[in-house]
Amino acid sequence: MKPSYLYKLFLYSEIILILLSASGADDQELIRISVGSTVTLQCKNASLENLTQITWSKEENNKFIQLYSYLHTRNQTHKSNNTLRLSWTPEEPFSLQMKILHTSDAGNYSCTLDGVNFQLHTKWHLVIFESSAIDWTPYLISIPIEIVLILVIGCICYKRCFIKTNQQEFIAQNGPSNRNSLAPNEVVSGSDFYERFNSIYNMSK
Repeated sequence: MKPSYLYKLFLYSEIILILLSASGADDQELIRISVGSTVTLQCKNASLENLTQITWSKEENNKFIQLYSYLHTRNQTHKSNNTLRLSWTPEEPFSLQMKILHTSDAGNYSCTLDGVNFQLHTKWHLVIFESSAIDWTPYLISIPIEIVLILVIGCICYKRCFIKTNQQEFIAQNGPSNRNSLAPNEVVSGSDFYERFNSIYNMSK
């Protein structure tokens, strides 16, 4: 296989992997951190003058449960009971700090900013693993996909290269096809058939 085919093979596979990763991200920022650590989620910034409300939520049972809700126009804060290790203040409304992380804290989080004629969403997917363990999840997902893509694209490139090489060798050995030799699947007209039949018949006499 020529080096150009190998280059195209790896180039196409990397492009496809990037597209797959981008399509599956769902605009979420992936955060991987160990148990017991502290993480700060920073939502998209906006002008407090046009801001009316900030809502921090966590997904549980396919539904986002509100953690904090801050009504800026009235300076009112509402929070759920599940915020013992969360740190949030109206003075820093765009940041949510999570302390002494547990494995149960893993999941999807979101920050929604409601304002005058706008609404902004920021999402995170938080993965929490034991400090003594290595998180192999992203590698276990990407490696099989990359192997399959390389095999498929490699077979296609090899098949094209193999067919082209065989055609060139056939032409080099037999030369271009003429009227006295038939290539595979060549269609012979009626007049050509009778001329060849007569020549063979005369030679047999």
